[in-house]
Amino acid sequence: MNSPSSVSTGLDTDTVEMNLGATQEFKLPTKYPRLVKPPQNILLGGLQGAGKGTNSKRFKKREGIETYVSSDEMRKHRTFPELDHDMKNGVLVPNERVMIIVREYLETRKALAELLVNGSKNEAELQIFDGMPRTIKQKEDFDNLLEEFGRDPAWAVKLELDSDPQVADEIARASVRFRVRRDAANGAARSDDTDPTTVERRIKGFHKDTEPLFDKYGEEGRLIVVDAKPSFDYDSLDIEDDATFDKSAEDIYARLVNALNTRNG
Repeated sequence: MNSPSSVSTGLDTDTVEMNLGATQEFKLPTKYPRLVKPPQNILLGGLQGAGKGTNSKRFKKREGIETYVSSDEMRKHRTFPELDHDMKNGVLVPNERVMIIVREYLETRKALAELLVNGSKNEAELQIFDGMPRTIKQKEDFDNLLEEFGRDPAWAVKLELDSDPQVADEIARASVRFRVRRDAANGAARSDDTDPTTVERRIKGFHKDTEPLFDKYGEEGRLIVVDAKPSFDYDSLDIEDDATFDKSAEDIYARLVNALNTRNG
């Protein structure tokens, strides 16, 4: 899985930021790492509970990059109301319907970008895709769609919970259990998190359908593997211990930004 085209993420954040700032003649903020030259399209993937949503929110807040969340877009699509049922049960949505929804989304983003100028236009063209594509076939259609809209080929970022698949799966399950505990305390637990059968189906589906997708991006030289293993045990973490959770999340985000800033290409 760790192909030669994958970008190493074992870098010292401060050193990398200092070097990038020196070579490009500007200083990066010290509060948290910033993207220097983000790719236009980023596929953010990983097992359930790997931190896709957590990192997407940071990119939105700090870099202004919008995230296409596949499940959210499909849930609110009026033409295909049955998709919500499929997702709640961990079933892959038919590819042709996924592509219809993605096309509509890109059309909206293109229209927005055309109304803007200079930096605002460039910012509007940046895009993170969470949960899309998920299969080799979907990737092929997705690549064609990006080309049709005049967009750059996507870079895939895999948030890896552990190099051992069995350990990674258990961390994913523990992450979901933690999310259930936290959401239940707020009265808003997700049904696809609370059903163990659905959780297992999604984990198996990731290994069967999505792992080969990352291999494909690796062959094309557009894969980044990021160590997303948390620094704590989810089952032992108190739901009110925001400091521990946030510290670990910040470390992972720094590694993610590092990897994007130092990618080859």
